[in-house]
Parts: sequence; structure tokens; C-alpha cells
Amino acid sequence: MVFFTGPQRPALCLCALLGSNLLTAAALAQPADGLYVTASYQLQHDSNLFRLPTGVDPRPLIGRDSTGEMVHVQTLGVGFDKSYSLQRVRAEVSLANHRYQHFSRYDLLAKNYALGWNWAYTPDLFGRLYLEREESANRFDDAQSLSGDNRRLRKRQGLEIRYGLDGPWQLQGALHQARESTSVDQFGEDSYRQSTIETGLQRRFGTGNRIGTRLRHSDGRHLDNPLTQDDYRQDELWLDLRWVLSGKTTADGSLTLLERSHPSDPAMDFSGHNASLSVNWQASGKTAWTLSGTSTLSGNQTLTSTHARNERLSLTGTWLPGSRTSVSGSLAETQRRLLGNPTGMGTDARCDRTRDASLTLVWNFQPRLSLQARLQHSQRRSTQASADFSSTQASLGLNARY
Repeated sequence: MVFFTGPQRPALCLCALLGSNLLTAAALAQPADGLYVTASYQLQHDSNLFRLPTGVDPRPLIGRDSTGEMVHVQTLGVGFDKSYSLQRVRAEVSLANHRYQHFSRYDLLAKNYALGWNWAYTPDLFGRLYLEREESANRFDDAQSLSGDNRRLRKRQGLEIRYGLDGPWQLQGALHQARESTSVDQFGEDSYRQSTIETGLQRRFGTGNRIGTRLRHSDGRHLDNPLTQDDYRQDELWLDLRWVLSGKTTADGSLTLLERSHPSDPAMDFSGHNASLSVNWQASGKTAWTLSGTSTLSGNQTLTSTHARNERLSLTGTWLPGSRTSVSGSLAETQRRLLGNPTGMGTDARCDRTRDASLTLVWNFQPRLSLQARLQHSQRRSTQASADFSSTQASLGLNARY
């Protein structure tokens, strides 16, 4: 795999493009057993990269008359995936080279890895140990500035343990550490680090139904928020449920009570609930549908808000017209409402409503090669007119795995 640094010829772009997503589908289709190599090339076009409102003159902001941008993404990776008796070892290291046609200051060579050990001491005592690093290019939906580079970095590590008690009962516990940072100022979002401890109990039934409860405690710290630099604590009580409605339909749901406190800045505290429900219907051997809804609280710290309520409803469908081809599509609507009053100045009444529609085609023309084409449209309407945008993204790619 050559990491191109100059302009690509159209024929080369098309061939590479055809291979990028093709590789991804092949990777999903082929079970790994030992050492493997992945490579891909993807061509992406975004009609409104910086999510500028319709009717705004882009030249004073980005120096061009057009808001569209073409991005070339080349990836190269090596991995290992193998089982040894009750143990399974996974490791993958990759480079992803993002090259922008007109805005080279956002070029990014992302370095990623994922290391995991699915361990088992006995069939009843097992778990997972993992270490991950994910580097990616930010989206500009809520960017406060267009200067600088465009890098988002996530690091995660942890240990998960499960122990089967007599019959259908299972104990579970986990320790997690996470850190996330971004080089672009995002509205209501800041870099943080967080440590989490979790314990729970689950009951499984012979019908496939299950119910469980979890307790989770997190300690974290905001890293670059100018409003608060203090530590925070968050406690959560979860109720999880799976219900087999029929041989073709299952429902998964959860209800969470949470409370976040900032000992050094109580004005930033908030509490409430999260809820989610999804219904999965396997209509036939070739067609599947998923209807899901979520309502969650998340930190959104500004001068006039402490958190936000995010509500999302989505419908996703998948169709397999042939043994080598899959078609999937989705429709989603998300609403974000700002809440809280940290300064006594009044709560920000901003409310954003975003609609997304996408269509994806994957063709596995070889056992280890796949071609993928994707089209997506996003539109946001906000009570803050400057936050409105409309954008269409198209991508074509070729992927390979050997």
C-alpha cells in the first residue's frame, strides 16, 4: 500500500476507491485465524464539510466559494486473531492517512491499535482484557473554530470479569479507564479522563430472555473546559432487559438512573435518567429491521447550560439480494435540548433537531475483496439559526484482507 502525498490520477482514484469499502465487507465475511493484513482506499465527498448555514457566503470563513471537499483515506493494517483452548488473543495495528483536497491543514495520519485477550480460567469464570487507541478526524457539526488541525483521540483500557453461579445466574464486574481529547473546540464538549468501576448481576432464562442490574461509579476530570477544571463523580444504576417476543423478534431495553456531581463547582451538577429500547425483526433469511429509540443525558457545559437531553429515533433495514451483496439503509431523527442553569443567567433555550438518511451497498466480488458505496444526507434545524446546516456525503471504497 502506497500512501500517496500528491494529486491522484482519476483512474487510480477510481480503482483505489472501489477497493476501500470492499475490503471492509470482506473482513466481516472472513473469520480470522492467525496473522492477517488489511488495506483500503476510500474516496469521500462532503458537500458542506464545515456545516455552514445555507445562504452564508463561505469565502470570508473558509477562503473558497464552495463548501464542498474531497477527502482521500488510505489505510494499512496488520492483525492477529487466534484461539488457544479457552483463550482468544486479538491484536491489530493500523495507519489511516487522511488527505484533504483543498484544506491540507487538516491532513491526518492516524495511528490506531486494539489489543485484546478474551480469557477464561474455567467455562464459568471468564472475561476480557483490552487496550485500545483510536485516532480520527473530527466532524465540524459543533466546531467553535476552524483554525488549527482536526484530530480526535480516544484511549481506553480495562478488565471485564464474568462468573457463572448455580443455574442461570451470572455475576459481572469491570474496571475501565478512558481519555478523550480533541484539537478543535466543540460546542459544549471538552476533553476528559475517566476511571470507572462496575458490578452487576444477570439472570438468564431458557427462552432466551434475560434481566440484569448494574451499579457503576466513575471518577473523572475535565481537561480543557475554561468554565471548570474540577473533578467530577458520576453514579449510575442500570436495569437491562432482553425479551424474545417470537422466533424472529427480540427487544432490548435499559433504564438508567444517574447523578453527576462536581465537588468544587456544584452549579455544574445534574441528575436524571437514561432509557433505550430497540426491537429487532428478522423478517426473512434475507431481510432484517431494527427500530430503536434512546433518551440520554450528557454533559454540555456552557455559560447557560450544564447538560443536554439527547433523544433519538431510528429505523435500520438490511437486505441480502444475493450471496455476495448486501443493501442497508437507515432513517434517524435526533433532538438535543440544552438544560441546566450554572450561572443564574437563565437556561439556554437552544434546541437542535437533526435528520439523517443513508443508503449503503456492499458487493463481495472476491472472498477477500469487497466494494462499498455509501450515500448519506444530514440536515439540522436549530433555534439558533447559525447552527443550521444541510450536507450530503458520498463515498466509494475498496477493501482487502489477506
